[in-house]
Amino acid sequence: MTYAGLVTHLTTAELVARCIDGDAAAWEEMVSRHGELVRYVARQFRLTAEECDDVAQHCWLQLVQRIETIRDPARCGDWLATVARHESLKVLARGRRAVPVEAVVLELCAGRTDAPELEVLRQQMWDEVESALDRLPERQREFLRELLSDETVRYADVADRLGMQVGSVGQTKSRSLRRLRQELLAKGVTRYDLAG
Repeated sequence: MTYAGLVTHLTTAELVARCIDGDAAAWEEMVSRHGELVRYVARQFRLTAEECDDVAQHCWLQLVQRIETIRDPARCGDWLATVARHESLKVLARGRRAVPVEAVVLELCAGRTDAPELEVLRQQMWDEVESALDRLPERQREFLRELLSDETVRYADVADRLGMQVGSVGQTKSRSLRRLRQELLAKGVTRYDLAG
C-alpha cells in the first residue's frame, strides 16, 4: 500500500495533524473526504455552479490559514460546513444588493427592441416581473403599475391618481421595489437572469 493510500485510513483529527505538518497526501485526502460536503452546503443555498466553486475555494483557503486554530480537529468537517454556510450567506447577500430590478423593469416597460433572441429573453423576464407583481400586496401592486405605466410619469401625478401625499411616493417606491426584488429572488431570478 502506498503512503497516499495510508492516509485514507486516518481519522479526521489525524489528518488535521498531518496537514499542519505540511503533508501533501493528507491535504489531498482532506479535500477528497470533505469536498463534497462543502459543495453540498453551498448548493443548498441555490447558488450557481460558479458561486459554489467560489464558496469551496474560500473554505479551503480558510482551512489552510486557520487549521492550527481549530478547537476540535475531529470535527473539521463540521467546521468546513459552518464556513461554507457563512460564505454562502455572504454570496447571497451580495447578490441581493446587486439585483437592479428597477432599471430592468423600466427598460422592459420602455419597450426597447434589440435582436430577436433578446426580445424572447426580455419577454420571459417581463413574465417573471408580472408574476412577481401579482404576488405583491394590492396597494404596492397598484402603486408600481401606476409608476411604471409611463417612463415620464411624475411623482405628483402618481400621488394624485392614488390619493397619496407627494412626499410619500419615494418611500413607497423604495418599499415596493424592495418587495418586488424579494419576490423575484424567491423565484430564483438573479442578477444574471436580469442582465438580458
